[in-house]
Amino acid sequence: MKDLAASKCQTTSFGNAAIKGSEVFKQGLSRRDQQREIREMLCISLCCLHIFSLVGKLWFFSMPSHKDRPKGHVMQPDVSSDRQALIDFMKFADPQNRILQWNVSSLNPCTDQNAWQGVSCKKPDIGRVTFLELENLDLPGTIAPNTLSRLDQLRVLRLINVSLSGPIPPDLSSCIHLKQLILLGNKLTGNIPASLGTLAILDRLSLRNNQLEGEIPRELSNLQELQTLGLDYNSLTGPIPDMFFPKMTDFGVSHNRLTGSIPKSLASTSPTSFAGNDLCGPPTNNTCPPLPSPSSPQNAHSEPRSSERDKLSSPSIVIIVVFSLAIVVFICLLLMFYFRSDVKNKPVTHKSKSPEKKDGGEVQSIDSASMQFPEQRGSVEGEAGRLIFAAEDNQHSFGLKELLRASAEMLVPKGTVGTTYKAVLGEGVVFAVKRLIDRNLTEKPEFEKQLAFVGRLKHPNLVPLVAYYYYAQEEKLLVYDYLPNKSLYTRLHANRGTNERELLAWPDRLQIAYGVAQGLAFLHRECPTMPHGNLKSTNVVFDGNGQACIADFGLLPFASVQNGPQASDGYRAPEMFVAKKVTHKADVYSFGVMLLELLTGRVAARQGSSVDLPRWVNSTVREEWTAEVFDYELVTYRRNSEEEMVYLLRIALDCVASNPEQRPKMAQVVKLIEDIKSPELSSSDMSFSIEHLPGSVEQ
Repeated sequence: MKDLAASKCQTTSFGNAAIKGSEVFKQGLSRRDQQREIREMLCISLCCLHIFSLVGKLWFFSMPSHKDRPKGHVMQPDVSSDRQALIDFMKFADPQNRILQWNVSSLNPCTDQNAWQGVSCKKPDIGRVTFLELENLDLPGTIAPNTLSRLDQLRVLRLINVSLSGPIPPDLSSCIHLKQLILLGNKLTGNIPASLGTLAILDRLSLRNNQLEGEIPRELSNLQELQTLGLDYNSLTGPIPDMFFPKMTDFGVSHNRLTGSIPKSLASTSPTSFAGNDLCGPPTNNTCPPLPSPSSPQNAHSEPRSSERDKLSSPSIVIIVVFSLAIVVFICLLLMFYFRSDVKNKPVTHKSKSPEKKDGGEVQSIDSASMQFPEQRGSVEGEAGRLIFAAEDNQHSFGLKELLRASAEMLVPKGTVGTTYKAVLGEGVVFAVKRLIDRNLTEKPEFEKQLAFVGRLKHPNLVPLVAYYYYAQEEKLLVYDYLPNKSLYTRLHANRGTNERELLAWPDRLQIAYGVAQGLAFLHRECPTMPHGNLKSTNVVFDGNGQACIADFGLLPFASVQNGPQASDGYRAPEMFVAKKVTHKADVYSFGVMLLELLTGRVAARQGSSVDLPRWVNSTVREEWTAEVFDYELVTYRRNSEEEMVYLLRIALDCVASNPEQRPKMAQVVKLIEDIKSPELSSSDMSFSIEHLPGSVEQ
């Protein structure tokens, strides 16, 4: 029985093992089947790919070769759509094709650019239109929707002074590769499309000098690559939205109908960028009114609460008002006490004639204006009290006593080399008197030798030195002829955007450039070892005949050695920051900056601004276009004098070359400007491609 039971157990265990083995075998077969199926699928796929490859090769070699294709045909099929988009644009902008004169029978605008004025391609062999640049045309039509927006590879769209009217098509946002959109000087109307804010890589947007209306779209703040935003001379209304552009170098919304406060993000922009609007806050001098208190709710349930709040706040208001008045009274008492004690302690000086008042403002005597020296108060004439006249044949009859007692009006506050006053003598004779700041404490013999040399420098474009006076190392006076017709800085930048603005036309600017160049060339010739060192637009004044005259020449020996050359930072040549030495080449650089100031109407240097005028002009020129450079007050003369302006721009860029050795001499500059002024000079003599401008590079 035991053997039978054992046999059954073995049979059962072997049976179970057999069943398990069978299941494992079946699983193994199943895996092998799956692997075989996978291998079969792979083989079938490879065969299909091979067949498709053979078919593709047969189709490719059955096509006609590039040499066998008709002339004008290219590989890219999109050139036909670009061509059709241009034709559709022409149908609305110039329906008769009388102005554009495009040869629409030409199949490829890229390879046959002579047939398509203003159309170009970055890579003609690819066959896509990337540039459309038209200028100074009289197109009678509009920019129709669904035309230029189909140029999906367009990089630059410049339609400048071409008389196009109508609205700006919102679908231009379809040109996602657009980097420059410049539509200035047209008759465009309507609103600025908010869709332009989707052009992510746009770096120049200029819609200046059109008839656009509505508000500035807030969506433009999305254009973080923007370097130029020009919306000047339109009819835009409403506030300026809060916008911040980290790469912005040229921002302008002047001469619109904008209102409200200027966003803090734009407070460091030049004030001229906002002129001709009703705006307030920095950087303008207009103070914004206080914000109105929130209006009380209109529903009946809130009225009792408003009344209770007013009752609770009334005592607080009274306390604040009383406390503020007490502070004001206290400050007034302190000021009265201070001035009374100052008058009592002030030393008694000699009596002088009481000065009259002029234009409603108080005019001091030179003595009361602190131009009489502390050690000399009460003793006008003395051992050192002699006024030395520069001219040998002196025709002036006044002396130091009359000069110090003259009425004085401050013209230029404490500047680089001193403070300048307008001095009116008893006979009504007017002079400009500079109280010199001599940081080097020059001794009397050296001072008188230097000023005697300066007094002998006579030229129509120099402010003549009349006399000088030495009292001590730190106390000196210089007397000049008074030139009443303001400075170049004032004539260029004062009252922009107001009715009091006096426009400075192109012929006048060219004459100013010529006069200053002549004066500076004379100084360099007569003073081979002494440059001017402080040439800037505030140091160019005008005589009674409107002739430009250079001031503050010959004063470089009195500038600070410790602080380096005293030229203003916006006019300072790059090498002066390192070498701390002024040369004639540095004067040429300053003159070049002044030329750029004349051409652009921009301030060369403004405190707190990181924008460098030569760098901005060069960056604009590198884009192979000068339209954004010139002052918009010159637009009237542009069609007749564009070549002259561009030629003077070329001279200016030569003068501001980074390498001093590449800058011309002032005698050469005078000759170049004479060429512009010469009526015999043909336009071909002045014409040149923009690639020849210094610093320009191929786009």
